[in-house]
Amino acid sequence: MGAGYYLQSFYEKILYVYFYCRWKYKVLYCDGIFRLKLNPDTGLRGENYADSGDGTDKTLSTDDPYYGKKIANSNGEGPYIQMIADRNSSTGYYYYLWTSVGNLQYYGGYNMRVVRAENPEGPYYDTKGNEAAKDLQKYALGLRVMDNYKFSFMDTAFVSQGGNSAVDDGNGRTFIQFHARTSDSDNFTFHTHQTFMNEDGWLVTAPFEYNGETIAESYNVEDVAGDYEFIYHRTSFAKTTVSNMDYIESERLTLHADGTVSGAYSGTWKLDGHHLTIQINDEIYKGVVLEQYEQTEEREKVLVFTAVGSDNRAIWGSRMHKSDADAVSYDAAKLFATGKVSKDFVLDSDGLFGSKITWASNDPAITVEGSTAKVNCGNTEKIVTLTATIAKGSSSTVKNFEVQVQKAELTVAPVVREGHIDLPASFDNHAVSWSSSDAGVIAADGTVTQPESGYRAVVLTAEYNGTKEDFKVLVLPKGFGEAVYEEDYSGMVNDAAIAGAWTSVDKQNCLYVESDETHDSFIKFAGGNTGSSQGAKTLFGISDKVGETYAVTFDTALEAGTRETTEFALIGTDVRYKGDDTNAGLESGYIFKLSAASNSDNWAVNDSEGTFRIPYGWVHVTALVNQSSGKAAVIIEDKENLYYSGEVSINGKGVPEGLYLRWGCTQSLVSVDNVKVF
Repeated sequence: MGAGYYLQSFYEKILYVYFYCRWKYKVLYCDGIFRLKLNPDTGLRGENYADSGDGTDKTLSTDDPYYGKKIANSNGEGPYIQMIADRNSSTGYYYYLWTSVGNLQYYGGYNMRVVRAENPEGPYYDTKGNEAAKDLQKYALGLRVMDNYKFSFMDTAFVSQGGNSAVDDGNGRTFIQFHARTSDSDNFTFHTHQTFMNEDGWLVTAPFEYNGETIAESYNVEDVAGDYEFIYHRTSFAKTTVSNMDYIESERLTLHADGTVSGAYSGTWKLDGHHLTIQINDEIYKGVVLEQYEQTEEREKVLVFTAVGSDNRAIWGSRMHKSDADAVSYDAAKLFATGKVSKDFVLDSDGLFGSKITWASNDPAITVEGSTAKVNCGNTEKIVTLTATIAKGSSSTVKNFEVQVQKAELTVAPVVREGHIDLPASFDNHAVSWSSSDAGVIAADGTVTQPESGYRAVVLTAEYNGTKEDFKVLVLPKGFGEAVYEEDYSGMVNDAAIAGAWTSVDKQNCLYVESDETHDSFIKFAGGNTGSSQGAKTLFGISDKVGETYAVTFDTALEAGTRETTEFALIGTDVRYKGDDTNAGLESGYIFKLSAASNSDNWAVNDSEGTFRIPYGWVHVTALVNQSSGKAAVIIEDKENLYYSGEVSINGKGVPEGLYLRWGCTQSLVSVDNVKVF
């Protein structure tokens, strides 16, 4: 029997049943969504399918004699099919298959997807042309109906929308009804939004809840032109944590009367009756414009637009209508300047509602050049007042920020990847002389001779004004050579593929493939509020392909759990776990290990006493290993910051086996991508 199923009938009283999960030997298998035609008179099986023969002992055939015909893969749940007449379809009808994808918690990334077919039995496709029954990652299949989002007037974001039904009122109007949560609560709220057909026969969803609005036959370009709060819904979604909620906030987008678009994106737009076409970001979005009641206490009536593109993304716009004074007040309230600085930073120059922001400084320790604050560190710390003037029309206000400029420090690059390192000739008005612990690698004039392989650790000594300072520098090779192992997780199209890459004894179902703006496919281990820590690992299978020196690189995003220690490690073939339990953490046999206590973003390497901060977000890790010396150079960085560089002692033999993570009980997140071994 299906673990999830529902009955549905269409024209001519044809009755279908749809299954999306099944139980076998007390194990739940989700093979996909299957359609079985029933006898409308008896409600029993109507016709059997001949077995297509492509099933296994764990998976159903595409055509299964018992379950019927597969019309979609196992990405989604709660299937619902809506039939709407449309001239674009060769049958005169489109059948829209709605599902919900992700995890139901308010931080779980739950979201609605829709695909369509010209017949109830399929095939179903999304706006990109992907067939729903094919193996594709959850973020890659289906038009995403709406993202986690927040307009300016909302105190919290609406998140985790799903479980929807789709209805019509018998008068040509169509709606979706769904539950949602807010970014600060796991409580459900229920919503009804009207949907409209665009020129290509795709349903687009109104931005605000239904409040009796109707759509006019046509609108004037002059009336539609203007500034909008713009929501650019993503196809990617993520299971996050309470402290790192994932949602998008509105931006300003301007539709000019001459047909151009400016603001957050540049492009063009045109209007045909109530049908709207916007071209931005090298994509064409087609939809409608109408008037709706804004979801505020005042319920003001505003122009809105909704559209979808062939990239499975939706866009929304809500016409801005604040007075100049209200716009200035809002934009000033959102303004912020950083507290402690030691390098240049960017200043906001435009507010969401069109306010222009100019800046002034009361001290040369910070000079303002356009939207850039140039920081000039001296021999003492300074408190500088930055004054922002926020203005729109005849309204303006000022806002002051105190910024601490840190004392200047003599620094050199801790990691060298080229043939020269800058060594300052003076500091604090004193000449600086340099010496090197290995002049053959780094000379006193900054000339660098890179090793052919491995790395070199060099100590540079600076002398000035009777003071000596030592700087540890890692010199990297010109290149790492040919990779013997590579994994970017682009092939992780289903749970079986994930299980072939990463395994967890007790929480295999908490290993996901996700996507974001910078990483197309990556593995995430997110266990939610499980009462104990859980382990997971991936094996390289290349221990016989590396020499005495080798390199491992990968991207990771780390958030420690709230109750127990979180660990992430490059493990060796001699790895041992505490109590022989992968959930308990590492005992020995690791090349390097990152660990963080509960509720902390301070991490230690190989249980060192000193810690360093890694903010939640993607970082790149490089490990250069020398088995003979028992040492490894570890570098953790992103495009703007170096969080750690140093030489650590290997715990064990140092022969690489794979990566290991220990999810630190509740609300921990660990993501991994682009793993390479050289």
